[in-house]
Amino acid sequence: MSEHVSERVNGCVFCQDLDTVLWRGEQFFIVPDIAPLAAGHALICSVGHYPSAADLPATAARELDDIYDRLHGAYLDRYGAFTMFEHGRTGHCLRRRPTERICHHTHIHLLPVAGDLIATLGLGQRAPWRTWSDVGDLGRDTDGYAVLETVASGRQFFPISHDLAPHYLRTRTTELIGTPHRADWEAVLSTADNTERLRDSRRALVDLVDGLTLARRGPGPSDSTALT
Repeated sequence: MSEHVSERVNGCVFCQDLDTVLWRGEQFFIVPDIAPLAAGHALICSVGHYPSAADLPATAARELDDIYDRLHGAYLDRYGAFTMFEHGRTGHCLRRRPTERICHHTHIHLLPVAGDLIATLGLGQRAPWRTWSDVGDLGRDTDGYAVLETVASGRQFFPISHDLAPHYLRTRTTELIGTPHRADWEAVLSTADNTERLRDSRRALVDLVDGLTLARRGPGPSDSTALT
């Protein structure tokens, strides 16, 4: 299990005071994905430096359960569809050298996608999970993993002992929904199409968060409140 880093790190995307934050709790915040695959593509991100959900302490895992379950229900109510994925310890956001990007913040993708992403992966061995503490137990002794949920296949954990291709789960999602050109988020980030998609996605998520009657929205110490 990776060591927790509590202080801010220069160059770390998720350590910035992001003006896109929709809601901030004690240990997590919610933002739109900056290159959304669908309107309503959100990220649940850890405030602290935990490189994956499997590295979260028990208190953070319980808070994540509350946030996640509420959003899960909201997606189903609003869209009738839900897909979640987390790359485990294979993501990246923090540069140590110009050519290297690693990640010290859990970030979980939530999308209103109806297809069964799990059925398309072919990752082999899997185990069901119920809570994010279960993910911690399953991932404690693995170098890498992928964790997903779809309506059709439920919650599944995949231990991964080999390197995944960059943007692997994102790529498989774009193949599922017919937008493979959006697999590399950095490549589409500055396009006019992405600007429009991000505007639409943020609008959808603001409505979704309002519908959940979440406490306070936006970055800053005064917004460190729990879900109501």
